[in-house]
Amino acid sequence: MLLFQGFYDEVASPLLLEVDMHYPDNAVDSLTTSHFSYLFNGTEIVVAGHLIDDNLDNFLVEVVGQGLEEDFRVQGQVSAADWDVFYPDEEYIFGDFTERLWAYLTIQQLLDKSKSGTPDEKANTTAKALDMSLQYSFVTPLTSMVVTKPETEDSTSSPLIADKLTEEQRQQAEKMTHNYIPAQPHPRHYQPAPTYFVQEYDYDDSSIESYSWDYDLRSVYFVTGKAVAFPDMPVVWRVLLLSACVYISLLAQTYGALVISRRDALTQETKETVGIRSMKKRSSSSANVEVQSIRITCTVSSRFAHTVMSSKVLNKENSSQEIFFEVELPKMAFITNFSMEIDGQVYVGEVKEKESAKEQYEKAVSSGKTAGLVKASGRKMEKFSVSVNIAAQSSVSFILIYEELLQRTLGSYEILIRVKVEQPVQEFQIEADIYEPQGIAFVEASATFLTNELIPLIEKTVTDTKAHISFSPTVEQQQKCPGCKGSLINGDFIIKYDVKRATSLGEVQAVNGYFVHFFSPPDLARVPKNVVYVIDTSGSMHGAKIEQVGD
Repeated sequence: MLLFQGFYDEVASPLLLEVDMHYPDNAVDSLTTSHFSYLFNGTEIVVAGHLIDDNLDNFLVEVVGQGLEEDFRVQGQVSAADWDVFYPDEEYIFGDFTERLWAYLTIQQLLDKSKSGTPDEKANTTAKALDMSLQYSFVTPLTSMVVTKPETEDSTSSPLIADKLTEEQRQQAEKMTHNYIPAQPHPRHYQPAPTYFVQEYDYDDSSIESYSWDYDLRSVYFVTGKAVAFPDMPVVWRVLLLSACVYISLLAQTYGALVISRRDALTQETKETVGIRSMKKRSSSSANVEVQSIRITCTVSSRFAHTVMSSKVLNKENSSQEIFFEVELPKMAFITNFSMEIDGQVYVGEVKEKESAKEQYEKAVSSGKTAGLVKASGRKMEKFSVSVNIAAQSSVSFILIYEELLQRTLGSYEILIRVKVEQPVQEFQIEADIYEPQGIAFVEASATFLTNELIPLIEKTVTDTKAHISFSPTVEQQQKCPGCKGSLINGDFIIKYDVKRATSLGEVQAVNGYFVHFFSPPDLARVPKNVVYVIDTSGSMHGAKIEQVGD
């Protein structure tokens, strides 16, 4: 209800209507969207583009729109600057981030635009989005990140895939898994439980796609015509999963059978009928895996966030076993890099066009090998999971990097970091560094898992343009109780901040050949507006959804 109230407060009273951002044609090109129907209270308009002349000293910017009683118009000269002038603190710089911010915004808008128009227009827009995704190494709905999994004694080399769901796939997955599959916070490391097998045959290949399932954070792959594995679960869960799979099969006009059983429980006749592939069961003792460190570092420069999640895990078992790394990241974020370090050897991900990676992925799944996927996980987050087989007494380090443009909502920007630690970790740290040349108005940091003892551990330092936030509890402070093995670190770590707004023109930053314009002028009167709510009462709203609407 609070979220609904906040949404109403934001959209009920726009500040400006029909906002146009004007820039000289002879100075800039490759503009992102520059016309906006509304500027709502507590939000911000962002436009980025490329400077045609690298030696350009300044250019004119104009913004026009419809206000409450009269038209709004403001203009001003903008100066271009070099990095060392505009951003003297190099620790806040992660590559040409102004250019990457422009690329991020352009790709997001191209993906939205590709959903409408003529077939040729859709194809051209999609091709542009794909080219930019590959050029800037963004994992988008059009690309995948492929990591070659190292060979071990009992595992051959196989690809790991990081995929971002399309909106259609996300909606389908959410419909299919609603009321069946629970979601929980991350990051998390675990080992698979005893192996089960599922196989579907005699299916209509043209009308069904591959989907990902999740049970208790363990990846369950439902793949048409392929043998796959899922973890141990109670009988009632198996019945629900079987029912859901049968329902999907009916929707897809399939015919045949589904078999869900332990390998050793199958009769010889059943084995011969479905042709299930043998797979080796690995150790599943979580007591023999030690998460040695979890470190999350977020650097924000002018609303553009660069987040690095890293973790080191030790296999204490006397035999090799599968080690899983799972995190949840914001749905609007793009993964830019994933790497693993095993025995001093670093394996780095490579972004490829989705179709070119599809064949490698299908081969890995059909042979029973694990894969890394980004999957839907609620309204705000997506799930990244990957696994690798690690030799006895060896360790693996995972590093995941993603980037996003922070959106201003209800008067603040939000950095959301979701974490789950099953057992206290020797080295656990969350750090965030924020640099806003426009000036920082306020910074707040909190977490859903905070206790009275943990609140003082959030350290915050704020100057005029910089902010540093850190949270680093000891092993004892992470424990639910003295001597307990469970960890308190389970939920969302949230940082909110806003910037100072002194001019009606907004903030324009032109650096190293690209510019970005942040527009949210202060002290504008609200424009009255009628808001009409349309409530869906169809079968898709059955259960908790319609009850929440009533509340």
